[in-house]
Amino acid sequence: AAFNMHGGTTGMILARLSGARYTFAFRGHRQSWLLCGRAPSPDSILGRERIHSVEQQLALLGWAGVPWPEGRPALSLALSGDARAKTRARLESIGFRPEGARFAVIAPSAALESKRWTASGFAATVDHLGRRWGFQSVVVAGPGQEGLAREVAALAREKPAIISGLSLKELMALIAMSGLFVGNDSGPAHIAAAFARPLVVIFGASNVDVWRPWTESAYRTVASTRPRYARAIKDVSDGEVAAAIDETLESALGADHGADAASPARRLMV
Repeated sequence: AAFNMHGGTTGMILARLSGARYTFAFRGHRQSWLLCGRAPSPDSILGRERIHSVEQQLALLGWAGVPWPEGRPALSLALSGDARAKTRARLESIGFRPEGARFAVIAPSAALESKRWTASGFAATVDHLGRRWGFQSVVVAGPGQEGLAREVAALAREKPAIISGLSLKELMALIAMSGLFVGNDSGPAHIAAAFARPLVVIFGASNVDVWRPWTESAYRTVASTRPRYARAIKDVSDGEVAAAIDETLESALGADHGADAASPARRLMV
């Protein structure tokens, strides 16, 4: 069987051409007529409206006859020792030593402008983490994002480290080693969720119910009160994000005191 979990037209074509005997997608997606199994909408299947993206995918699988998992399914990512070692070496090469220090990963960029909070806001976040929590910050930048990272660093008084050019595996390792992730509604936030890191995610026009972190770790989302506005994410204030950070870290520290200290999912440092 082949499932188009994404719902895009390319996925429909690939599923059709896969040679699978059974092909499935939600009937509300474009070109779903190419496939033999066209499911009703997730809210019709599950009987409710507020449905996370993970549950949407499970709804399609369940409708097709795949057994629904017992309990809440957890996200997980595999991390190699080589990626961790390379990332640690990269940090040390720019004078940043994570051993014995709590540090936060700051991810200020995103593919879409509507998903990018302000550079000044992230700079204020770096300052808050340093002054209130004693956290060092590492600002990450992908290809073409170096200018934004430098702008955040220039505006911050608590000068962060900047690291760019990481491979996906190295970015995963950096996030897994961190004590907190702060970023926009984008891919790195979901990596942090999969590694059960404490995290704060800033939303603009995206649906928080659908795209919030799927995790058992401490987290908060901060969203504009005008989610349908294209520049909604710019409305989020520094104070709202600072308050979300405080709540997240206080929750994470409380969980840490009540859990096995050796458990990486409950520690601020891994």
